[in-house]
Amino acid sequence: MNDYQPEWKIYLWRKMLVGHSDETVLHSIRDFIYFDESEQRDLMLKEAQGSIDAINTSYTKAISTKTPMEVDSGDALSHTERFYNSNVENAFLGLLGLNSETPAGLTLSELYITPKYIEKYQQDVRRRAAQEEKKRIASISGGHAYRSEKADAYLRDKFCGLGSTIFNKVQNSQFLTITDLVTLMQINDPLIWQNLTFKIEIHETALRKILSDYLDEFRTGDLLGAPKMRYFSYPKQREKLIEAIKVLTEKYDSKNLRVTFEELARAGGWYLKDENHFRFYETMFSLEKENVIKIIDLVKEEIIISLTRDFMMDQQAIDEGNHPFSGTAAETAYFLDFDPKTRELVLNKEYILSTPNFSSENHNFIEYVFARPNEKITKEEIETAIKKSLGKSFHQILNDLGFKGELRKMFFPSVSKDGIIFENSISYKDFEDRKIDTKKLALDIKKLHKLRSSKK
Repeated sequence: MNDYQPEWKIYLWRKMLVGHSDETVLHSIRDFIYFDESEQRDLMLKEAQGSIDAINTSYTKAISTKTPMEVDSGDALSHTERFYNSNVENAFLGLLGLNSETPAGLTLSELYITPKYIEKYQQDVRRRAAQEEKKRIASISGGHAYRSEKADAYLRDKFCGLGSTIFNKVQNSQFLTITDLVTLMQINDPLIWQNLTFKIEIHETALRKILSDYLDEFRTGDLLGAPKMRYFSYPKQREKLIEAIKVLTEKYDSKNLRVTFEELARAGGWYLKDENHFRFYETMFSLEKENVIKIIDLVKEEIIISLTRDFMMDQQAIDEGNHPFSGTAAETAYFLDFDPKTRELVLNKEYILSTPNFSSENHNFIEYVFARPNEKITKEEIETAIKKSLGKSFHQILNDLGFKGELRKMFFPSVSKDGIIFENSISYKDFEDRKIDTKKLALDIKKLHKLRSSKK
């Protein structure tokens, strides 16, 4: 099981897809850090204030209602993992990770540290040497000899902290290798990153797949959170964010709408309550993957979105109670019942798929396969059991019984000329495994007749 990625890394992946970098342009690490230190500090303080407000709100509610004080048990995400993290090494690690994927999400080339780094390092050596000399002289007058081994090691390093091989490359204006950069990461000298330039080629298809594969694991609940981190299931996060987006779009325009996590939390009514249980960026990017929204850009903490036609269809399905993707990964989403007396084939005890004629091919077929779920059944096997030949193909029979489109993919994942597999009790995870289009499925179900005795 894979872990959740830091928010800053997911933000980096998607931000890089907003506009392709020109591979002819030299970049620095700062080009891929989207928040400065001041902005990061302000957002950290804002989150801290939010935590204080949440506690005060719970306390006030407990006093007014005379009930025990309820404080959210879920931990907040670490600031080092937040989307606004401005660490230069993190940014490089993110790029390096994409460069190392198979296939690579991007290619780093012409890695170069300007010789000015050596000049600046030597200037710093002279400055620190002067400071050390002042301390030494002051210590003599005070009656004891001052000596700093750490400072001495820094001042004596003739390779400026780079090692001989990399030093020679930098001094001679030669390009570095990825291995060289990995070595430099262990030095932890900000001067290195300030003087590093490179070219980058983004491989859009591969990068989109890296993001898409991660989002698939997120949506099916297959990612492991850190200790004390408790997240709602994706279906619940999805539902809450769509409801909040709907509130904002009813008030503002549905095109080029700027939204933040805080604004959606306020619009959805869960501000200062459940924020720690959401993965905002994963959920928003998943909505884009499902074509519910279109992401125009990421600008600081804002995501600029436009609603798609599928959003309207999706919302209509939710309003009518037909939306198929609204439970935990292992939870049963859909199941069938077949009544041998009435011959009604019923979905979730609510919708009638069909009522085959007594002793017809359709009746004999569904009666036989319904009793044998998860087994590979051949045409010859059915004909032997019912002592009749099947004049129609499996595809024709399934159409007659109402298994069309996504309903067929859901309950009959394997159909061929000679064999078939029927599966009942479909989980939400099966939607992902079988690539069920949930919007189309909602529309397919909407076309069915309701069972008269069913109750919502």
